[in-house]
Amino acid sequence: MSNLPLVERFWAANATGDVDTLKAVLAPDVEWTVVGRTVPIAKTYHGQDEFFGELIATLIASFTPGTVQMTVTGMFEDLERSTVVTQVHERAESVTGATFDNDIVTVMTIADGRIVAAAEYMDLLEVSRSIPAPTEALQ
Repeated sequence: MSNLPLVERFWAANATGDVDTLKAVLAPDVEWTVVGRTVPIAKTYHGQDEFFGELIATLIASFTPGTVQMTVTGMFEDLERSTVVTQVHERAESVTGATFDNDIVTVMTIADGRIVAAAEYMDLLEVSRSIPAPTEALQ
């Protein structure tokens, strides 16, 4: 059975800020990793509390409301491994006045009808250039 509809629901909910749907498609103990070491958001978030309370909260505080545009530009599924790889183009205006413009590749693992793990790859130089540090964004 294809996991593409589940991942499509995730990205649609993410683009509109539909937290209820995001919580429904993510496993409670999801492990979400922003891959890298050069920016504060690059780490593994364990569970929905850290995902929403740290990563999503930082992004919401970093972007000017109403400016986030997310477009899924590609999607590939490996049914044997229960994995979906997506490419998303994200553009937003930062509260600092910079434009965030990034292509993001996310490798998601699905189990029991929910996303249980994800590794997200993006241009971290673009993140550091346009998104304030989490402590600055949340003030």
